[in-house]
Amino acid sequence: MTKEELYHYMLAYQKEHLFSEKDQSNFISILRTLKPDNNQKEEKI
Repeated sequence: MTKEELYHYMLAYQKEHLFSEKDQSNFISILRTLKPDNNQKEEKI
């Protein structure tokens, strides 16, 4: 799974469970680091 695929998976999970940034700050932090425009190149996980 690429970082971009993981990002989209986590984003969908967040929306499904209605996370807020206050409730899931660690989840949101990880999500931001995976965001495709933050990555110079894709890496396989």
